[in-house]
Amino acid sequence: MVNFILRSLRIPAGLVLLALAVLAFGSDAFGDINNLDSLQTIVGPMLILVVGMTLLFVVGNFDLSIGAVMGLSGIVAAIAMNAGLGVVTACALAMGCGLLVGALNGLLVAVLGINPLIATLAMLAIVRGVIEWLVRGLGVAGFTSMPADFVALGNAKLGGLYAVVWVGLLLVVAADWGLARWPRLRQLYLIGGNTASARLLGLPVRSATFGVFVLTGGLAALAGLMATARVGMANRYLGVGAEMEVIIACLIGGAVLAGGRGSVLCAALGALFMALLKNGFNLVEVAPQWQGVALGAILSLVVVLDGLTALRRRRQGLAA
Repeated sequence: MVNFILRSLRIPAGLVLLALAVLAFGSDAFGDINNLDSLQTIVGPMLILVVGMTLLFVVGNFDLSIGAVMGLSGIVAAIAMNAGLGVVTACALAMGCGLLVGALNGLLVAVLGINPLIATLAMLAIVRGVIEWLVRGLGVAGFTSMPADFVALGNAKLGGLYAVVWVGLLLVVAADWGLARWPRLRQLYLIGGNTASARLLGLPVRSATFGVFVLTGGLAALAGLMATARVGMANRYLGVGAEMEVIIACLIGGAVLAGGRGSVLCAALGALFMALLKNGFNLVEVAPQWQGVALGAILSLVVVLDGLTALRRRRQGLAA
């Protein structure tokens, strides 16, 4: 496992260093304090999201609804706070929505056996529909009036880093340690790598997969809350496309669609690379539609490479 992580670190670490070098020497605006703050706003929520998505990859699944859950949590918290509820209560309601969506995804995939692509894509459409219903008549801006305590939490800094970045880093470290040291998390590798053997050994395949989906939904809600507090506004567009960026980050970090492999630390480096890429696009003013084309091309490339890697492993196994 250690050798796998070290090998997996090479690609995302190399990409991060390359992106940093290009941006540092290619743009005078990269080191500007406002730009660095913007970069933190991008990378912080992604660090939180890759934790859940990496665990899902390890068990051979993924979740396309995480971006929608981000948006939903921010909207629900804003509605609750505008209705006079306290910040803690509003955040608890928002987290509850994320956990509920995760539980529904887990029910569909782990219990009913529905393909995760179909199940979570359907949930993405449902949640986005709920968001549109909640913000009907509000226009593009959405909720712009947030309690001072909530906004202060999102803009609190320690050592130059915003709270959302610190939360993301702590979660990455905790999850990476858990996958390496905690038996309850380490068994996820066997569940994803060989589900039939895991069942024969008596491992809780369904409940573990269900639990990871619930955790992923909760983390997506947390990312949405932190992002909303950071910008001081909740709108319908928060989290749009986040699922694709996080999936790319996990694949860059060495996770595989077939399951059984993945490192949260490597995925976090992949998330940092994706954040740097988005920041670079903004610095050179690449049109949003072309940014989408670039991200789609990158996703296609990493999926093809993942498929070629899986094919090579199967051939090696047959040869052995």
